[in-house]
Amino acid sequence: MPYKFTLALLCIFTSFISGQSQKVTLITHWIPQAQFAGYYMAYEKGFFSKYGLDVTIKNIDVDKPNEEELTKGNAEFITSFLSTAMMLSDQYDLVNIGQTSRKSALVFVAKAKSGIKSINQLKGKKIGIWAAGFQEIPRAFTARYDLNVKFVPIRSTINLFIEGGVDLMTVMWYNEYNSIINAGIDEEDMSAFFFSDYGMDVPEDGIYTTRKFYKENKTVCENFLKAVMEGWNYARENRKEALDNVIQRMKEARIPANYSHQSWMLDKVLKVIFPEGMSNNGKLKKSEFDFTYKILKDSGYVKKTLTYEEFIGQ
Repeated sequence: MPYKFTLALLCIFTSFISGQSQKVTLITHWIPQAQFAGYYMAYEKGFFSKYGLDVTIKNIDVDKPNEEELTKGNAEFITSFLSTAMMLSDQYDLVNIGQTSRKSALVFVAKAKSGIKSINQLKGKKIGIWAAGFQEIPRAFTARYDLNVKFVPIRSTINLFIEGGVDLMTVMWYNEYNSIINAGIDEEDMSAFFFSDYGMDVPEDGIYTTRKFYKENKTVCENFLKAVMEGWNYARENRKEALDNVIQRMKEARIPANYSHQSWMLDKVLKVIFPEGMSNNGKLKKSEFDFTYKILKDSGYVKKTLTYEEFIGQ
């Protein structure tokens, strides 16, 4: 039996017989989908158990923001965008314990037939944006380039864009971008403005807890991150298994599950987590913090002074 496998079993067995597994809850910032495959694999393959954690994974309730659930004690960990967490850090006293995303997946998309081919041509246009949140970076983008656009709040569908109700749509490369393709608009029929190409390459998904929990449970937080990164590495090496699990979770949550779309999502999410030529230990880099903080500060989304050391709990 391979040594690493034997060691993992020993850790799980030791944790079980000692009764020392700590129960914690994670609430993701969106519905079950391949965006969270690494967390699911950390659970399914026993990586959480290996580190002495008994983890329950819950999905966000749109009527109960996961930041509020965290501060109410209904969860020990949440996932969120780096920019969102930074913006809300004062209100909820959040600490970043892990940064899974290393690049931006945000894109403004227009139909090629609209004639919009350059950033300057976005001026005065109507852009669909999510009503549920995550608006700060798209708005900071348009402010940086003085575009004076009109943002139109939408739910999670692309229907308004497809029907011509807005000129452009804010999308995630791993999600709505592919939904537009599946709706019959091929990539060559789109004008896509990837934020990463315009000086707005802000990393997104990260893991957060409260400062109080972090100070009292640093080892738990460190072990949680280790398990998550092992889960993501496993998902990268075992994509079919990871996708099968994602589809099963979506069905259990009674969410429409499209294997092809989730496959696209997993592929693109992995490119964001493990960019070519870039390592990822799951730790937020100071350069990433400084870059994001300046954008938010310049755009007025962060009012108070926030330091890297404060944000990661040091």
